[in-house]
Amino acid sequence: MRMKRGKEGFFRVIFSRSVTLIAMLFLQIFLILVFSSFINTSILTVYGITNIFSVFLVIYIYNLDELPDFKMAWIYPMMVLPIFGVLLYLFMKTQSGSRVINRKINYIVKKTEDKLVQNPELFKEIEERDKLFATNVYYLSKHAKYPIYDNSVVTYFRCGEELLPDLLEDLKKAKEFIFLEYFIVSEGFMWDQMLEILTKKVEEGVEVRVMYDGLCSLFYLPYGYPKFLRELGIKTKIFAPLKPLLTTQQNNRDHRKIIVIDGKVAYTGGINMADEYINRKKRFGYWKDNGIRIKGDAVSSFTHMFLQLWNLDEKEIDNFDYYCKKHSNELQVNNSYVCGYTDSPLDKEYVGANVYINLINSATNYIYIMTPYLVLDYVMERAIRNAAQRGVKVVILMPGTPDKKYAYCLARTYYPKLINAGVKIYEYTPGFVHSKMIICDDKEFIVGSINFDYRSLYLSFECAALVYGSDEIFKCKDDFEYSIEKSHLVTKEECKNRKLYYKILGAFLKLLAPLM
Repeated sequence: MRMKRGKEGFFRVIFSRSVTLIAMLFLQIFLILVFSSFINTSILTVYGITNIFSVFLVIYIYNLDELPDFKMAWIYPMMVLPIFGVLLYLFMKTQSGSRVINRKINYIVKKTEDKLVQNPELFKEIEERDKLFATNVYYLSKHAKYPIYDNSVVTYFRCGEELLPDLLEDLKKAKEFIFLEYFIVSEGFMWDQMLEILTKKVEEGVEVRVMYDGLCSLFYLPYGYPKFLRELGIKTKIFAPLKPLLTTQQNNRDHRKIIVIDGKVAYTGGINMADEYINRKKRFGYWKDNGIRIKGDAVSSFTHMFLQLWNLDEKEIDNFDYYCKKHSNELQVNNSYVCGYTDSPLDKEYVGANVYINLINSATNYIYIMTPYLVLDYVMERAIRNAAQRGVKVVILMPGTPDKKYAYCLARTYYPKLINAGVKIYEYTPGFVHSKMIICDDKEFIVGSINFDYRSLYLSFECAALVYGSDEIFKCKDDFEYSIEKSHLVTKEECKNRKLYYKILGAFLKLLAPLM
């Protein structure tokens, strides 16, 4: 069941973030040309004032409580192209859209924070079992506001085609509600199967909600697709739809992948709703992705995070108690723990990055990282290098065939320092790695939507699950090591022998990395 595509909105392209940057750059060039043609005292005075203002703005930015990488990314253009840099900064920082969203999220969090409370007895049990792991749990419960649970079972899937049959069966069993939240939804074999079941469930009286990111309307779905889904009885929302307005809100995308079924089962990981994620459509060779299925008490965290974003534009928020019911009486598992958590780009609490860094710093034996992108800030890079220098086995698996050549070029600028520190980096020969996973010491692992790059760690809405003590870690480890066997080990010589133009391009991209 598919909808015919209409004309895509021309203005959505015209007023995109990239076009805004280009327009401001052209304005700078235009003003320079004008000044060159009509130089007089007045113009020089104005230009001088602009330069002085940019210097004060640079001092202001330098003293902000922000990541040094982001501060430097703003300072560079202000010093080289002051008019462009100042205009861009003022444009990005004076709009109220992101602040309004953040206020609403904070309101919802405060209104519902009593629904997600850490069990003190469980925390004490974890503290006695593993003090280092308990520090990460403490951080998540106190600062991310997401507790850890026992009575939860995790199933790991090595690829999209392995996950899909289980997902479809779980959807067919739904009795009360189904929530779907995805960065990408695209018509095709995978979504057709999903939509057929969702439509039947609506007819059976099951509440079905679908939310996808606004970029889908530009690249993947017809602009009127929400109306089509609503006519099928599916409640539908677009997160941050693209509009013909210059707005910084376009920079913060919903990159999460969440499915919740009756509050009993949840799915998350790197897999979107499109055929390439199950290898029905070939792009960049074999598409290596992964995901997890969670059953039990930890599902309530994913229900909660879905409802938080869903209710952003609602006058009255949903009854969280109804949807976030526990099912402890249906499941008794006490040897493993699961914490589902989300990360907002608007609150300056860098949950995704901090949880990764905490885990890396706690490793004593090995760390395995699987990610499609490697664009690291100084703190993350130092944590990874320091782990290797402490004698921890650190292995990173990257794509052999990239989906974005500029991101691939940028990632390779980090290789030399990491390899010199003792990190082993592999590139996946069969194709593209889209999995987002980190495994540590046969004890804990994280699977979710969070890449090792600035966009995921600081600019997008993300989610993941931290799992401890589950035997599924050995499936994760086997999957990683099997993938390594089919991959190419990057050497120091390769890094040294890359073309000069490639190195120069990478160095230039690195300057702009925090803003990309």
